[in-house]
Order: sequence, then structure tokens, then C-alpha cells
Amino acid sequence: MPVLSDNNITAELSYACLHAIAAKAGMSCKAGDRHDDGAGVDAEIRVREDFGDASPLNSFTIDVQLKSTIQQPTLTNNRYSYALELKNYNELRDTTCSPLKLLVVLFLPADHTQWLEITADQLIARRCAYWLGLHDAPESTNQTSQTVYIPTANILSPDSLRTIAETFSRQETLNYAV
Repeated sequence: MPVLSDNNITAELSYACLHAIAAKAGMSCKAGDRHDDGAGVDAEIRVREDFGDASPLNSFTIDVQLKSTIQQPTLTNNRYSYALELKNYNELRDTTCSPLKLLVVLFLPADHTQWLEITADQLIARRCAYWLGLHDAPESTNQTSQTVYIPTANILSPDSLRTIAETFSRQETLNYAV
């Protein structure tokens, strides 16, 4: 019998996915500790790069809230819906702290045998992760969760992570478009 539950396995796969993408983008990534987790931070990406004269920051971190799910997302108007716990939603939309926050959701196949395939020639993770900035998102009227809508174009990749980092290096935010 496996030591980890399916929920714990999908959470670990979301960390692995983020670590791999950050490494390929030339950034370091570390898992948060229990204190970070209490503040809604599962991982931290360290960026050290000069993005040019328009970018005053060349060394900073991006706080990441990681989620993973085997639920097939509903697609409406080129956006996936995802129900986010209200606590996490409020932490990510907070404008009173650093805007360097990112939600990353890894959508996995429902069949756990398809989550990861390893052969001598390749390492394949099925489906992908998407990112979303919720800085300055509207206040929720819900009690337990808030559905967010993630554009299908927001695939987390090394290139998109570098673009996000460059945006943050200019001290710009990733505001949520409802």
C-alpha cells in the first residue's frame, strides 16, 4: 500500500512540475515550510537577472500557491474554472503586501496511471499547469471558496515564467481580469 495518498501525490507532482519549469527558466525554486504554508505560500521562486533599464528589480522572489487536481475543468470562453479556497483567494488578491504572488494549478488526468511515464528516452507528465495572478481581484461574497477563471493561454512554461518574472522586475502586478 502506498505511503502517500493520491492527494499528497498530486501535490508532490505540482512541486516537481514547478521546480522543473523554474530550473529550465534559470531560476531557483524551493518548497515553503509550515510557516509559509500558513501564509498561503507553497513554494518560492528566486529570480536573479537584469531585465534591462526598464526593470529596477534584478533580485527578487515570487511566492507561489500550488494546487493540483484530477477534476476536469470546465472550459468557458477560453478559460478554465477552478474553485479556490476562500483563504487562499484572499491571500492571493491582497494588495497590502508584495504583489509578487502567483497561483499555479496543475490539472492531471483522472487516471493516476497516466500522471507520469518514465522510459529510458523520456519523462512525460500528462496535462499541464496554468498560472494566474489575482492581485486586486474583487472581494468574494462566498463563505468557503471562490471560483477563479484561468485563461487557457496561461500555460506555465519556462518562457511564460520568464515573462512573469520580467513583469515583476518592472514592479508591475498581475491583476485578475474577471
